[in-house]
Amino acid sequence: MTVTPRIRKSGRKARLITDKTALAKLAEEINKSGHSVFSPSGSAMWLHCAGSLIANMMEEDRTSPEAAEGTVAHFVAETWLRSGRKPKELLGTVQVVEERGFRFEIPVTQVMMDYVQEYVDWCMFEPGEHYTETRVFFSELTPLPNQSGTADHAACQPGKLVITDLKYGKGIQVFAEGNTQARIYALGFFLKYDHLYHFEVIEMRIAQPRLGHFDSWTISRAELLEFSDYLKARAAAAWQPNAPRSPGEKACQWCKVKSDCVALARLQHALIEGNFKDIGREYTGEELDEFADWIGRGKYRVRPADVSRFTTEQLAKLRPYRRLVESWWRTMDENLERRALEGEKVPGMKLVEARTNREYVDEAKAADLLILYGLEEDQIYTRKILSPTQAEEVLRNELKLPKKVAHEALERYVRKPAGKPTLVPLSDKRPELEAYEETLWDDEGMFDDEDDEL
Repeated sequence: MTVTPRIRKSGRKARLITDKTALAKLAEEINKSGHSVFSPSGSAMWLHCAGSLIANMMEEDRTSPEAAEGTVAHFVAETWLRSGRKPKELLGTVQVVEERGFRFEIPVTQVMMDYVQEYVDWCMFEPGEHYTETRVFFSELTPLPNQSGTADHAACQPGKLVITDLKYGKGIQVFAEGNTQARIYALGFFLKYDHLYHFEVIEMRIAQPRLGHFDSWTISRAELLEFSDYLKARAAAAWQPNAPRSPGEKACQWCKVKSDCVALARLQHALIEGNFKDIGREYTGEELDEFADWIGRGKYRVRPADVSRFTTEQLAKLRPYRRLVESWWRTMDENLERRALEGEKVPGMKLVEARTNREYVDEAKAADLLILYGLEEDQIYTRKILSPTQAEEVLRNELKLPKKVAHEALERYVRKPAGKPTLVPLSDKRPELEAYEETLWDDEGMFDDEDDEL
């Protein structure tokens, strides 16, 4: 995979637009680019935090090699589903994805083809009329015209709608239950095709083959219509200048302005102090201006609460915000460093050269010298076997072995050790532990594997 980047301009957030005419013009520009202001993929953000919508509209769009890889996987899946046959001609080709000034070269490997097949099989055997990569509109639920999204796959039959969304990434596990993007796609199909099928049951499915994750959630017609009312109210609230902000894990996960979001700073202040009445609510523009002024005048003081005094119920309420706040600090560091690199002075800080470790200029010549001194090769070189997953991918890509054959080839030499106890939300599909040997508990890093799994 190769990436040819361009030098990007400053990502500093533009001045907040408060004029409705200017907002309408910006929305028109976004629509002309083929995107929607009320994007289904970003709906978890603007549905939960009204003030995030306009602020994110004024930021540069971002892309990555992972996003480009997902684009190619969707292309392979679409070709497969539309033709009804495996697109073998794409195997081994390099697909070029050019987006927002970047160029990515993504190879279509056997591993990618295998993962895509799991999604394709899940869709192809679903009864009903099939729709692939279908543009659906939901403008009547928003204050703007031409609001739409592209649903990966839908199967329609009398009384039932099945929406399937392909997530090719493996960094964050996505669940079907409560998924706002899938529900908006379902609404788009409902608005367009309900007169033909009269949907009573709506099933939404997430296919995340690289995590072995195939999740589904079913709701009724009445529940979908209830969500429709909620979406309409939240979209109207988001299309207001200086709309209130309500930071949270879902709202902030993909927000492009969270690194300098005063609402997120205010939430963190409430978390540290254990001020529960300020946690999980909307902050008005006036409240945030007052808090920002408080910070600017140097009156900000941190008074951490003693968590040992909190009840278990209170700690459980605080816990879901941990990853959000940690992510905010990382993003803030990146933002400050970028500003410094652009020449801006950061009070109390300076740019220096990072510490590095020594490395060989010529490894082969260094090895020859060490052998000359009398060392053996096994003293010079270290070897480490590939992980089971890496080994299976090599077998599939290099020897073209089917996924099942590659997996079975190593099966008797592989084991999956038991995991340590980990606290997760009740929505997690794993069975609850009823008893565990006390000696196996490890307080340090008890939550460490949560990020790995998500």
